[in-house]
Amino acid sequence: MKITSELLDKYGKGLCTKEERRAIATWMETYGGLETLSDEILENSEEAELEIVEERLWNTIKKTKKSYPRISNRSTFKPKIFALAATVALLIGLMGFFLINNTDVYRSGFGEIKTIRLSDGTEIMLNSGSELIVPNNFWKKSRAVTLKGEAYFDVTKNPELPFVVTTDKSVIKVLGTKFNLNAYQGEMTTVHLDEGRIAFKNLLDKSAEVSVLLPGEQAAIIEGAIKKESTSGIDHIAWMEKKLVFTGKPFKSVTKTLERYYGFEFIIRKDGLATRKYNGSHNNQPLQQLLEDISFVMKFKYEIQGNTIIIY
Repeated sequence: MKITSELLDKYGKGLCTKEERRAIATWMETYGGLETLSDEILENSEEAELEIVEERLWNTIKKTKKSYPRISNRSTFKPKIFALAATVALLIGLMGFFLINNTDVYRSGFGEIKTIRLSDGTEIMLNSGSELIVPNNFWKKSRAVTLKGEAYFDVTKNPELPFVVTTDKSVIKVLGTKFNLNAYQGEMTTVHLDEGRIAFKNLLDKSAEVSVLLPGEQAAIIEGAIKKESTSGIDHIAWMEKKLVFTGKPFKSVTKTLERYYGFEFIIRKDGLATRKYNGSHNNQPLQQLLEDISFVMKFKYEIQGNTIIIY
């Protein structure tokens, strides 16, 4: 069983099952190190978004765990685990409060494309259903932002302060360049480089080497590993002109894009349709017309119920 912050929080609230309590006791065979947690937060809170700080927090706990001898008295140890769980839950909550109130958050709604200009001159175009988090101290000590969704970056050059973009699966480091990054939650993370040079790091595999991309190359995280290839054309930036271009996309992925663009939920009830590949280009069409076009090609019927589209 994997020990997560959520599980420790649950333990601290007394909601764990017997199996979960046993797993935590086995995992945390030692105690101590609580005094280092708050120091870890304060040291990193101005440099990264919550997920990064939390990762460092857990690394500290794991290192501390290895530094103490095995404890054989489980009854004496239980209160110490409880204290650790409660402390971790409290500190993570405080991290969230502190960081949220020390960042600027830019969001784009359904079908909306938003342009953002940062204090260093970098321009970013946010695709629909996306979020960009920028620390208030951006450009003072570092140029680091966090992306949830898709964006096109035109980064101002500054060799002394590399520009860093973090997503839930990757980290990209650049000096000055133009690239498109697609990192919607629950979908494949893809980066396409147009100009300059970037270093692409896979956070799902900490031991993996950094992948360096040159103009005209694309990299994606597939099954936990980075796959790089040369590409051509401008399909990756078609969304900037509100064009929807799908090249060999599974239909489930297509509906996810349509949900962000039109604000409707799609439910696929036709067997085998979700994984079938779709190719098509649509230039800012009304939803009804687009559904007619796609349904003709993919051979399905659909029904609109409120904000839900049922496909069968």
